[in-house]
Amino acid sequence: MPEELALQERFGKGRAVLCDEEAIASPGAVSYRIYRRTPWSTEWQSSETVGNVTQHVVTGASIDDWVFGVAAIGPGGHESLISVYVPRSRADDPIKFAQ
Repeated sequence: MPEELALQERFGKGRAVLCDEEAIASPGAVSYRIYRRTPWSTEWQSSETVGNVTQHVVTGASIDDWVFGVAAIGPGGHESLISVYVPRSRADDPIKFAQ
């Protein structure tokens, strides 16, 4: 799976869109498996296998309530490590100190 994943909330509440920002699939991947868990859980709670796609809508899940991860699946059924979605850090304004 590409290094940079983006997760967006759109299409209304309860749907999350997982997509590769560069829209480049992993070489040799025949499909992907999307994992999800609650933020306080240490183990993945569910997964679903999707085709060889660069975008997938996860219904019944809000990006505020779940942590998502994606693994590539090769032709022999071997699965890559899970790439976990982590939001980009935003650039904060520099702190200004009083003189």
